[in-house]
Amino acid sequence: MLVQMKRSVTEVENILNEFWDPIGLEAQAAQLEEYRGFAIRIAAMLSAGASESEISLQLQIWEREDMSLKADEKRALRVSKLLIGVE
Repeated sequence: MLVQMKRSVTEVENILNEFWDPIGLEAQAAQLEEYRGFAIRIAAMLSAGASESEISLQLQIWEREDMSLKADEKRALRVSKLLIGVE
């Protein structure tokens, strides 16, 4: 189970890095670790059966509250759909 969870976190992290990236790191070296904490939380949400809308909302909350950015609802929804496909 731990191995599967780790793989899921890695898959989630890859999706966040490639398709979400609200601070625009775009494959910079710092990006490799930047979204890991978010990926761990999203993987847990997926394991608990979170919906696309719940994941989308969480991504938007992080954009607004953790990054002080305007949330991009369309991007968050698109990424949440990709993330649901991870599980």
